[in-house]
Amino acid sequence: MIENSVPRILVVEDEAIVAMQIAKTLRRLGYSVCSASSGEDAIKLAKEERPDLALMDIMLEGEMDGVQTAAHLTTHYGIPVVYLTANGDEATVHRAKLTQPYGYILKPFQEARLRSTVDLALHRRAVANRIQGGLGSGPPVLERLEDAVFAADASLRLVYVNLAGESLIDAHLDNVRGMELAKLFRSLPGDQIEVLRAAGAHAIKTGLATDLSSRGMRLPASGSATHAADTLVPVGPSKEDVTGVVVTFRSIALMNGNDTRSPASVSSSPNFTETREAAGKYSEGRTFGQGSTGLPGRAAAEQALEAACRQGTHRFAVAFLIDRYAPIQQRFGPAAAQDVLVFYSLHFARKMGPTDLLFQWGGPSFLMLLDRPDSMAEVRSEITPWTEVRMEKMIEVGSRSTMLLVSGRRRIIGALESQSPEELMKQIDDFTRPGGMAPEY
Repeated sequence: MIENSVPRILVVEDEAIVAMQIAKTLRRLGYSVCSASSGEDAIKLAKEERPDLALMDIMLEGEMDGVQTAAHLTTHYGIPVVYLTANGDEATVHRAKLTQPYGYILKPFQEARLRSTVDLALHRRAVANRIQGGLGSGPPVLERLEDAVFAADASLRLVYVNLAGESLIDAHLDNVRGMELAKLFRSLPGDQIEVLRAAGAHAIKTGLATDLSSRGMRLPASGSATHAADTLVPVGPSKEDVTGVVVTFRSIALMNGNDTRSPASVSSSPNFTETREAAGKYSEGRTFGQGSTGLPGRAAAEQALEAACRQGTHRFAVAFLIDRYAPIQQRFGPAAAQDVLVFYSLHFARKMGPTDLLFQWGGPSFLMLLDRPDSMAEVRSEITPWTEVRMEKMIEVGSRSTMLLVSGRRRIIGALESQSPEELMKQIDDFTRPGGMAPEY
C-alpha cells in the first residue's frame, strides 16, 4: 500500500445489485473500488490489485465460500477482511471468526456503519504495518485521526502513538517510547489500568481482541474532545504469531467543542449558563459518572427542562427509547445490555451541537434538549438519520455466536417554552414507559 494513495477496497459480493450499491457508496466516500462476484475471481483480482481491505460476503456462492476466500486472502496476501453478513448459520459464523476478521457489516448495510467499519479496519491495518515494518513515523491516515491510537510490541511497550494520542498524554513519542502501555494512562483508576494490562496480555497470548467500549475508560478532555477506550486488538501475521497490540481511544466531541461564538459571548449568556448548571455541568470536561452510562441522569434532566421552559434556552426535546431492552438483558445478559446503553450514549454524544444537552432519562431511555431556531419539520429531517441508527454486534452466548441487532424509537416535542415542566415530563414518561407510543407533534 502506498501511504499517500487512496485506499483500495475489494468488494466480493455475488448479488449484483448489492455489490453495485456498496461500490457506489464507497466511491462517494472517497475510496477506490474493485469488485469480484466469486471467490476465484476475488483471489485473482487480489493478486493483481493488492487492495488494502476486502469486504467479503460471508455466504458467497460457488466452489469457495466467503470464509474460504477470506482465509486465502489473509494467508497469502495479508489482506484484512470485513465480512458482509445477513445472519449466516452458526457453523459459518464460527468458521468466520477463526479467520480473524476486522469487522462485520450487516446487510442491508447502512452508510454510516459501512464508513466507520471500513475506516477502523484501515486504521488497524496501518498500525499493524507500522509495528511489523518498523516505520520511522506513523502512516498519514493515522496522523489525521481525531481518535487516539497507541501501538505496543509483544512486550506491551509503546512503539507508536499518533498526534491525537500525544496530545492526550501530553508527551511526544520520543519521550515515552518503550514505556509500558498501561502506565501511559495514569489518570485512569487502578482497576481500569489492570483491565488494560490483562487485555494486552490476553491479546498476545490468544490472538483475540478485547472490546473496551463498555468499561467506562475515559481520559481527560484534550481541547474540544474527551476520549473513551474503544478496542484493544492484536496485530501480527497470524493468530499464533502476534507481534503487538493496538489500543484505540475514540474521540467524543464536547458539547461546546464546535461553538463558533467567542468564549465571552458564551459565558455572558445567562440563559445558557443557567441551563448548563442545571445539567450538572455536563459540558465541563464531559464529566461522566451518573447512571449506567455515566451521563447526567433524570434529576439533572428535570432541572434542565425547568430552565428551558422558564428561559426558552432549548426549543425542542427528543426522547429516545431502546426497543426490547428487557428481553436483551434477559437473553444476552447484563454485559450485553450495558454495551447497548454505552453504544447509544456515545452515538448521541457525538451528534450533540454546541449548546445541546444529553441525559439518560432512566434505564434504556435518553433525553436530548436541542437548541435550534428551526421548525419542527427541519429538526425532524436533521435527527431522523441518527435516531434510526441500529447497533450491530457479534456476541458470544455460551458456545454460540450471534448477531445482536438493536434499534430504538424517538419522539420530538417542540415549543418547550410554551409548556410547563410537569407537562413535558408526563409526555416523556408516557412515551418511555413499556407500551408507550405517543405520536410526535
